[in-house]
Amino acid sequence: MPLIDFVIHLVVGASIFLVIAAAALGIGEIISWLDIQDYFIKEVLSFIKYLIFAIDCLLFGIFLLSSTIKMAKKLWNH
Repeated sequence: MPLIDFVIHLVVGASIFLVIAAAALGIGEIISWLDIQDYFIKEVLSFIKYLIFAIDCLLFGIFLLSSTIKMAKKLWNH
């Protein structure tokens, strides 16, 4: 059953990743939709968009690594 638990964790983790990534991309769409003229505000919002996406990718990678290690330990002890 460790493999089934691993797959479930991957699906849930990937779903959460996609929701947060969509929010980051949504910020980019809002920036272009509002057609903000102020350069500073546009740059800050773009930075926030990339920061959210980068942190999301980093945490998803950590999640995948820890889930893989947990599954490997369970399979080894099984």
